[in-house]
Amino acid sequence: MSAAQRPAVPERFSKLVGPNESFLCSETFTTGDRQTTLLFTSQKYYALVLQAEVYKKLWVRDLREIQSVHAEPGSSTLNIKYLTRWHEHNDYLQTRTFEAQHASDPYLCFSWKVAITAQLRAIWQATLESCFMPPPEVYQFHMFVLHVRGRKPRMRCIALSSTHLYSCGVKANGSFELGVLKVKVAYSGIKNLTTCTDQRDVAEIVLHDKTAVRGRFVLVFQDKDERDSLLEQVKIMYGVATSKTLPEETTSHLV
Repeated sequence: MSAAQRPAVPERFSKLVGPNESFLCSETFTTGDRQTTLLFTSQKYYALVLQAEVYKKLWVRDLREIQSVHAEPGSSTLNIKYLTRWHEHNDYLQTRTFEAQHASDPYLCFSWKVAITAQLRAIWQATLESCFMPPPEVYQFHMFVLHVRGRKPRMRCIALSSTHLYSCGVKANGSFELGVLKVKVAYSGIKNLTTCTDQRDVAEIVLHDKTAVRGRFVLVFQDKDERDSLLEQVKIMYGVATSKTLPEETTSHLV
């Protein structure tokens, strides 16, 4: 659904949001011992509290800081993984957990997951295709990870198009703005994937070309689920592009 097709922001929230934002969804959740109303627009998400029949902002975040949204069908729990503003350390993701209150729809949280994920995809598709992915390439997936090269890990956005894998820098200003393009490699240029038996949050993407990032990406993830999610997408896109199965290896230690 385009921004023009979405409903306007409800009157009770209209003074809280920007003029270019359109309404996505809102609901009251429990966080700890407090009831919080979550409001998602086309650009941001808000935590609001109702005081004397007027909504007040607790905090506002850019949608682009969300890494992923999790909710199972029939569950009243919504989990939002988001990037912290301290990029350059292993705890670069945190999770906010919200419990839906008195929801008449048992699929409320799952429908939120679908709506928010679709909006995130639209935002990142527009951003990455305008900055790095020329036509006829089409954005497929992205994830923020730590790239280990030298002593200090660096935040990178690993993005997948229909034909290439990209590694994009992230500006170190606490924003989540993308920096310069570091590496672009066709899927046929990937030699294999390596995972660790002793480090379940680490993986390596090995390239045929040894001149690009010394022929390897060593990536550190927040957890095994994040690692498996990215590697699965890489394997899918490699298979689509080459009609082959991407070789996989295991080792005991990478970093």
